[in-house]
Amino acid sequence: MRSAAGSLSPWARRRHLFVRGVGEVFITVGVLALLLVVYQVFYTNFEAGRRQDAIRDDLRDSWVQPVSAGAPIKGDAIGLIYIERLGRKWEKPLVEGVELKQLARGVGHFPRSAQPGQVGNFAVAGHRATQGEPFAYLDRLRAGDRVVVETRTRWFVYTIDPQPGAKPGDRAYKLVDPSYGEVVLPVPEQPGVKPTERRITLVTCNPRWGSSTRLILYGTLTTSYPKPGPLPPELAYTTS
Repeated sequence: MRSAAGSLSPWARRRHLFVRGVGEVFITVGVLALLLVVYQVFYTNFEAGRRQDAIRDDLRDSWVQPVSAGAPIKGDAIGLIYIERLGRKWEKPLVEGVELKQLARGVGHFPRSAQPGQVGNFAVAGHRATQGEPFAYLDRLRAGDRVVVETRTRWFVYTIDPQPGAKPGDRAYKLVDPSYGEVVLPVPEQPGVKPTERRITLVTCNPRWGSSTRLILYGTLTTSYPKPGPLPPELAYTTS
């Protein structure tokens, strides 16, 4: 019994083979694209999660050792950050630097901004998609939410500020152009002004799977606690 392809004319047979070949190429490209998506969305998150857990554990171990001299270098872990709104188990290492290599290790600290608890603007950034995506749901934060930063010697509690003129329940974040670097100034968005408050700025890409804008949240230091000592009441949720 002759196949349908065998009954075709030479020209039609060539066209049939060409169409089938193009179809197979599209299928192959589609499979490769799917594998790339799986790698970006799942595998990088899995690997980043393991890496960040190890960084957190190493940092805690280092805190029981004698203090080492010198300023942190890019990639060094400088603390831990907790945000209840992002999950009861949400706890990420803070690392020095905001380049891609550092952001794959946790939440990055802008090197020229203030250190945790200092007068000025303690500015940090994190991925919103892939590489552990610590700030995937940063847009959920509301005015009054707490951001707790743990260092070797203290706990610092920042409270998210409302946007000017905001009503209760309004979003606390603002969107800016990616080139708008004034958000990480010592006094955010006020060039040349000397800081008098202890502030925090959280930065991530927007929308979640794009980067056409930057999502920004501001906060102010409201309290701090010395270490060693009891767990701050703002972190009581982590033990319940």
